[in-house]
Amino acid sequence: MELKKWHEISAKLEKYLRPETFPLAIRLIKDEKDIPEKAIRPLRDFKCRLCVCQGFSYAKKTGKTVAFNFEDNYCIEGAVALGWVEKPLYMKDGSAIYPRLVPNKQTAESLEAMKYSISTKEGYKGIVTSPLAVTRIERNLYFSV
Repeated sequence: MELKKWHEISAKLEKYLRPETFPLAIRLIKDEKDIPEKAIRPLRDFKCRLCVCQGFSYAKKTGKTVAFNFEDNYCIEGAVALGWVEKPLYMKDGSAIYPRLVPNKQTAESLEAMKYSISTKEGYKGIVTSPLAVTRIERNLYFSV
């Protein structure tokens, strides 16, 4: 789909839904040269790592493009979900959420097994997110409200 069409979709979302934050365009990348030059990089620009969800929130609230790779990321959950690392044993067996969030070990293990994650074999090296209304992301675009 052409960028113009995505921008039109964003305008309709903003007109009819009136979200409090910017709808986002999201793209998984396999090569870091696909990261826009002016994109915010947490480690470079903030001198610290952030969780990927914090980067999404920053982009949604400020309207700026944010890009992450493994080095920019602070969260193992995000790294596993995006296929940057294999799921560690303590997550597979439910220890990461039992007993803190889930009352029994079996339920914790089942919940962990249900969590979607991209395979490390896919080879994604990063993620770029920007406001849908002004995005320059053309290929492999997903969006979130």
